[in-house]
Amino acid sequence: MQANANKIILLVEDEVILAMNEKMQLEKYGYTVKTVYNGESALQLVQKDSQIDLVLMDINLGAGMDGTETAELILKERAMPIVFLSSHTEPEVVEKTENITSYGYVVKNSSITVLDASIKMAFRLFNARQELLEKSKTLHERSQVLENIVDSFPGIIFWKDENFVYQGCSSTFAKSAGFDSKNELLGKTDFDLPWKNMEAAQYREDDIATMNSKQPRLHIIESQHGKNMKVSWYDTSKIPLFGLDGSIKGVLGVAVDITERRESDEQLQKYQKRLEFLIKLTGLAEWEYTVKTGVIKRSDSWAKMLGYSPEEIDNTLEAGIELQHPDDRDKVAASVKDFNSGLASSFKIDYRMKTKSGAYKWILDCGEVYSYDKEGKPAIMLGTHQDIDKQKKTEEKMLDYQKKLEFAAEISGMGEWSYYIKSGKVSRSGRWAKMLGYSKEEVKDDFDYTLGLMHPEDYEETRKAFADFTQGKTESYKTSFRLKTKDGSYKWIRDIGKVFEYDEHGKPVMIMGAHLDIDELKKTEESLAMTKTLLTSIMESSPDVIIFALDREYMYLTFNTKHKEVMKQIWGKEIAIGMSMLDVIGEHKDSIKARKNFDRVLEGESFVLEEDYGDEELSRQSWLDYWSPIRDKDGKIIGISCFVLNNSQQKEAESKIMALLAEKELLLKEIHHRIKNNMNTIRSLLSLQAGMSSKEPVKAALEDAANRVQSMSLLYDELYRSEDYRIIAVRDYLSSLGCEIISNFPNCNCIKLETDIQDFVLDARKLQPLGIIVNELLTNAMKYAFKGKAGGRLSLSASKDGEQVKVVVEDDGIGMPEHVSFEDSTGFGLQLVNALAQQLKGDIRIERGKGTRVVLSFLGDSK
Repeated sequence: MQANANKIILLVEDEVILAMNEKMQLEKYGYTVKTVYNGESALQLVQKDSQIDLVLMDINLGAGMDGTETAELILKERAMPIVFLSSHTEPEVVEKTENITSYGYVVKNSSITVLDASIKMAFRLFNARQELLEKSKTLHERSQVLENIVDSFPGIIFWKDENFVYQGCSSTFAKSAGFDSKNELLGKTDFDLPWKNMEAAQYREDDIATMNSKQPRLHIIESQHGKNMKVSWYDTSKIPLFGLDGSIKGVLGVAVDITERRESDEQLQKYQKRLEFLIKLTGLAEWEYTVKTGVIKRSDSWAKMLGYSPEEIDNTLEAGIELQHPDDRDKVAASVKDFNSGLASSFKIDYRMKTKSGAYKWILDCGEVYSYDKEGKPAIMLGTHQDIDKQKKTEEKMLDYQKKLEFAAEISGMGEWSYYIKSGKVSRSGRWAKMLGYSKEEVKDDFDYTLGLMHPEDYEETRKAFADFTQGKTESYKTSFRLKTKDGSYKWIRDIGKVFEYDEHGKPVMIMGAHLDIDELKKTEESLAMTKTLLTSIMESSPDVIIFALDREYMYLTFNTKHKEVMKQIWGKEIAIGMSMLDVIGEHKDSIKARKNFDRVLEGESFVLEEDYGDEELSRQSWLDYWSPIRDKDGKIIGISCFVLNNSQQKEAESKIMALLAEKELLLKEIHHRIKNNMNTIRSLLSLQAGMSSKEPVKAALEDAANRVQSMSLLYDELYRSEDYRIIAVRDYLSSLGCEIISNFPNCNCIKLETDIQDFVLDARKLQPLGIIVNELLTNAMKYAFKGKAGGRLSLSASKDGEQVKVVVEDDGIGMPEHVSFEDSTGFGLQLVNALAQQLKGDIRIERGKGTRVVLSFLGDSK
């Protein structure tokens, strides 16, 4: 009982005496009880008093709102446990409470032990429900947050299980694989995707290496052939996924598209190779010009350069001029003017010359005075022709490539650097400095400057990577570290380098490289690690809550450990991502019910179901399922989520309660019979006692008490036999009552009772006081109205006009004395009649004449 001391109960009961009795019993059990007598007062008190813990609600509250209506309004105000308390056990009464979130139905006059147990059970059920609702809400919100985080990542994210089957991914990754939605990719391996014949095997090797090492593998540069065989390049990092027991459960991948950067690198390499190739293949053709004779000797390669044989070219200056492009002749003449006059000792000019095919080819013509005559004028000139046609075109492309390279470097954020090993000098681009917030002028050109900016924790690893590279242990230099920016913060940098020049002994002379800002990528990797931790924590946060999600084909997208254990327990099967839940259930009858639930959710419905399922030979239990659809960012339904609680214990408790209710109903019927017999026994005892008394006042009082018990017994008998305990036919009741009362008197054969009673019904709570009033009036008439008369007439009439009920008891006896009235009577009978008339909120009066006429008027039922 001590545990109940802080519990405040609101008792809603319209019967004052019953309310007082129930309040007294509950307070003995430690509860604090507040009492109201109608629904309106209950609603007002709940609105004002936030400390009420539970409502004990009578269903029938007289005029105004009944208990079920009041309960619905209270639950709109606040969530709280409501237990219905009623003397009615009829199905139609109980059914009125089924659509209301109540926590029990207790029959009145049940023992206080039962009532106390029902209240405690209501508190437990309510607390469990509130806790479940809060957990469901939290899980749903966290799930949505994680979904948004994954799809908001600028790169791509994916994760696979230990069997290399995709379990989830970001929308960006699904699109890169040629799918419209993430669900289409789930359950597949790399050998099912567009890159199956290209990169799938390498991806599998990387996954195996990551899981075997149990360490992250960062910055794997790999290609990917998409749906249309378009090649993309990614900087990928893979992280092993661990289960709660520490075992490897799969691998998580995060990648950034570096296709544009890769293409820029390739273009740069092509440009460099082409330049080297052009330099290697450049050929020279010699010529010799004798000024005095005007003869020019040309090498065979000179003619061959233009597609001619040596015999086809005249050894004259004019022949060479004739082959020049008309648009270039003035330019060439102006350029060699000073050379021909002796004012300049050399010239260098490029122009176009006609080949044998008729096309023009760019030539680089270089000449220099080889000897002078006696007058100091040029005598012999030597020169070369160089085929620069490809070079010219290459230069044009080089300019274009250079612009593209500069643009690619700019948009990729790369900062270039060159390191001269012998001098220790480092040349850095403006972008390198700008990446850290400095100007180019603020950056020093020595190697130690970079080391001074480096985060102390990264120094040793970076030093080792650079040493391994310069010692020839690695082909290239690749590492990541943090550098201090101008504002004092640190930024993650990806540093790559390669030997650009070797000396004659094959030792590195100059290293060229680039810095790439990967600060955001690093932060994303850290965020992804946190996301993984949160996702695992949410899924496994409660050992009692089952969580799973399916796609539109009923295939598993995810599930927690508890769900896997339960499916093994009730169906005897192991489940896995990508497996159909219907295949797990198999041909069992529950399969049809499960498919129906799935389809309801896929139509957009969210609902809660209480169902039994499981193989009867293994374990069939009761479950409480919270179903809801999974939507993508566009609102399209892409799957099903379900949160499940084991409801078997509650179901068992409810079954026990129903069995107890059935037992109570049998007991109630037995009690009905016993009460009737007891009332008859009481009446008989009173009559016997009256018969044995020699004192007339005592005898009269006992007989009156017996008649009153008879009146109540007759009403109770009518109630027991009535189909509706709430109302009774007035004609049947008053006619029987009148005959029973008259028959109790010795002069009954001399008195004629006339009745004129309309056929209408009244609520039993109004008919009870009316029966006692009629009993008192007829008894008084039989006792006093016909003294000194041989016989007489009594009449009893009852009628209803609208809601107004009128009951008249009339006799033709000696008449009631003038001094006798209901207000001033000293007799118990008339006082009782007056009090009961007030209870009916009616009016009663005495009319005197030839005999006595008593008229009672009151409002009956509204129906």
